[in-house]
Amino acid sequence: MSIHLWTEIQQLRERIPVGIKPAQRLLTQTKGDVAAAVTCFHAEQTALLKEKAGITLQEAERFLLQAGYDFAQSLKLIEQKRYTLTELILRKYNNKNEAVDKIALAIAYEWNLTRRYWFCDDDLKNLPPVLRCFMLVCEWRNYDGWEDFSSALFFELTRYCEQLTMLGLHKLAATLMTARKYYDELLSVHGKKAHEIVCQDKRFNALEALYHQQEYAIDDALVTLAKNNLDVFPCRHQKVP
Repeated sequence: MSIHLWTEIQQLRERIPVGIKPAQRLLTQTKGDVAAAVTCFHAEQTALLKEKAGITLQEAERFLLQAGYDFAQSLKLIEQKRYTLTELILRKYNNKNEAVDKIALAIAYEWNLTRRYWFCDDDLKNLPPVLRCFMLVCEWRNYDGWEDFSSALFFELTRYCEQLTMLGLHKLAATLMTARKYYDELLSVHGKKAHEIVCQDKRFNALEALYHQQEYAIDDALVTLAKNNLDVFPCRHQKVP
C-alpha cells in the first residue's frame, strides 16, 4: 500500500467509522476522492439500515446521524424507539430467571426504591399492584437463596403466598403454608432446638424439595405478568447492570 493511499485512508477514517479494507474499497470506487467516499459510505449505510430495520430512507438517515453513523448504535436507537425497557430485557435474555432479575433492578431504579438490605412489604407499598407483586415475589426468592428455606418461611410469607395465589400458583402457596405450619408445630414442641431438628426432618425436607421442584413456574408467571402489563413496567431506557 502506497503512502499516499494510506494517508487517504487515515483522512477518511477520521471522518467516518470504517475499517481499513472498507475504506480502501471506498477510495478505490471514488478514485481517491475522500469527500466522495464519505458520501458513498453514508448512502450505503443508509440503504443497509433501511433494509435491515424496515424503515424509510429518511428515518434511516436520521438514526445514523444521531449515532454518528455507527451502525450498531443506530440499530440500538431504533430498538429503543420501538420497544420499552422491559421489552428489550425480555428480548435480550432468553433465560427467564435472568430476565426477571433485570426487570426487578429496573423497577427498583425507576421507582427509586431505597434498599435496607431486604425489601419488605412496607417498602413496596407505593408501587402499582402488579409491580408490588413482582417485587415481593423476587425478594422472597432472593431471601430464600441467600439465607435458607426454613428462615425464609418467617420473611413476609403471608404476603408472598398472596402474590403466588394472584399469579395462579396455588400449589406453591399451599406447599409453603404447610411447611410453615409444620415448622410451627416443631417449635411448639422443641423450642429453640427446632431449627436444628427441622434441617434433618424428612417431612420438612420433602416439603422444601416439593417447593423447589415447582419453582420454575414462578419465572414463567412473572414473565407473563410483565408481558401482559407493559404499560406499567419500566419504559425508560436507562442502563440496567
